[in-house]
Amino acid sequence: MEVSLTRMDGNVALRQQAIDPFLPAGSPIFSLRRQPLASGIVELPAAAAVARIDVEFEPGAAKSVGLVLRAGEGECTLVSYNVPEGFLRLDRRGSGHVGFSKTFPSVETVAVPLTDGRLRMRIYLDRCSVEVFAQGGLAAITDLVFPAEASTALALFTEGEGGHLVALDVVGYPADDRHPAGDHAPQLVSIPLD
Repeated sequence: MEVSLTRMDGNVALRQQAIDPFLPAGSPIFSLRRQPLASGIVELPAAAAVARIDVEFEPGAAKSVGLVLRAGEGECTLVSYNVPEGFLRLDRRGSGHVGFSKTFPSVETVAVPLTDGRLRMRIYLDRCSVEVFAQGGLAAITDLVFPAEASTALALFTEGEGGHLVALDVVGYPADDRHPAGDHAPQLVSIPLD
């Protein structure tokens, strides 16, 4: 982890960046460029258990935008941005094996102001962790998750109309040979967005 100080609006802010394990050996899995986001869930034709995901949203008038990660039969992890409240959240309540402790199923939140109307995230997805760095590392959330090995589906979601995806890039780690680039993600099941 690299940590530095930066100035924002005349104040000192902490910036966190992960040391990228995907450089220089990562393998592109999937990319999307600018497009409007309709309210609902859009399953991506990609699967990832271990990946770096770079995503940029322009939420506009949408209520929330985000990603569904490590989804499969009855489980998923949600990374969402609540536009009116300005909060990023990582929801692991349905992320797989969560019943070993009553405090494990949780939702972590952090305030994240949009920059020029945009939310930029770099997400590191591992077999048992999700690390989210927003706005160049000015906000971060890290959590453990314990999904089934087969839960590798990815999706975009939006609540409300008026949002845009600016860019999405999914890069896989070469050692992740159980889910090579080009495999189609498993079908998503019902995903609670509340």
